[in-house]
Amino acid sequence: MTAAPRTIATVSNFIEGLLRRIGSIVFRLCVAAAFVSLTASAAASSASSSSQVNAGPTAFRPVDASLLQALTVSPNGDVWIAPSRNGAQTSGTSERIVVFDPHRSEMAAFKIPRRAMDQPGFSPGIIALASDGPDVWLIEGGRATQVDGTYSILRFESSKLGYGPTSAVAAHDRSLWLGGAGLIERVDRADDSKTYRLTYAGNGPFGLASYGDDGIVFAIGHGLGTIRVDAAGKERMRYFNTGALSSPEGVVAASDGAIWSTDTRGSLLRVALDGSVERYRVPTFPSEPFGIALGPDGAIWFTEFFAGKIGRLDQRSGTIREFHIPYDESFPTAIAAGKNCLWFFDLNNNIGRVTTAGKITEYEVPAQSSVTY
Repeated sequence: MTAAPRTIATVSNFIEGLLRRIGSIVFRLCVAAAFVSLTASAAASSASSSSQVNAGPTAFRPVDASLLQALTVSPNGDVWIAPSRNGAQTSGTSERIVVFDPHRSEMAAFKIPRRAMDQPGFSPGIIALASDGPDVWLIEGGRATQVDGTYSILRFESSKLGYGPTSAVAAHDRSLWLGGAGLIERVDRADDSKTYRLTYAGNGPFGLASYGDDGIVFAIGHGLGTIRVDAAGKERMRYFNTGALSSPEGVVAASDGAIWSTDTRGSLLRVALDGSVERYRVPTFPSEPFGIALGPDGAIWFTEFFAGKIGRLDQRSGTIREFHIPYDESFPTAIAAGKNCLWFFDLNNNIGRVTTAGKITEYEVPAQSSVTY
């Protein structure tokens, strides 16, 4: 007799989380639609002067005008970008990857590697990216593909998540973690996998990030969670309530074990090991903090979607500085740490570099690139 209430509660939590996400992303989609035509026309006019593109074993056709969906930075400093497909004949996620070499200022577009037969439930198109030591994981619906720096396939992993995954991270022990639809899946180096069902109320998980040497941290509902698996296989899972009015999105772990999260309602959240929560209000309103990363300077860096700024929080003083992106209505989203800087992308089809001093330089992802087939 308890099955029906549990089912109703599950559906209710899903709807609540879905509405929260819709409230956060509807504006992004509207803005994206408004800027697609402008991006396409501007990029087309500059196609003849686009950056040189590296040839490779999987060099792909010219990149269509598109919005950017995911990024990660590999250990050699290359910025990997997953565009969303956009145009008259395509929609949704893309089946290509863009790699930017900041040392040479070169941008290359590569076709996502395929094998002869795809498993049932596979949905092509990049959803997320995860840097894994010298390699990078390309996350698609139902599958993860690991490639090396030469874009050669190392291995495939089929995801057991029914919907997604929607986010991913490679932990410090090089296990791959995938999240989506209230589930988290862990795949170790021996290709053994285990799925964890999240019991905390609310939809998610969002924004997976590595935590310690053996686990991850994630956002879900009105809280944060951690899962750790030590060398002996012992598992530990914890949840931290961040308040009914909070809306955590991106997460990152600091060196002292504290967890930092963007709260899209205008704050940064810090959760200590004892579960206590501190809130740091972003000066600009509205700002909608979204992406977050631990910078090479030890500070917490984050994007401000509505404000068009990159923020920096000093962990010692709690002071927040904001740096305006030099393009109006840029709407930055994801951010990731590089060797001596941070990288982000925005809805103007640019990737941006911000130094630890706050100097911002943006690079357009060209609408077309002269890539050999």
